[in-house]
Amino acid sequence: MTEPSRSTALLLNVDGLSVDYKLKGLSSRAIDGVSFALRAGEAVALVGESGSGKTTTA
Repeated sequence: MTEPSRSTALLLNVDGLSVDYKLKGLSSRAIDGVSFALRAGEAVALVGESGSGKTTTA
């Protein structure tokens, strides 16, 4: 895989994303420390097991 050109516009930068869900006083961490960058012309796919946080991240 080749590295994207630094001149390509950065569209999205996520750094250290964490998400907690709270229900009836209990907290559950769905996502912990996700980081990625998306530049113009790139595509990204979120792949993982059921319940791994793909939809929450998207």
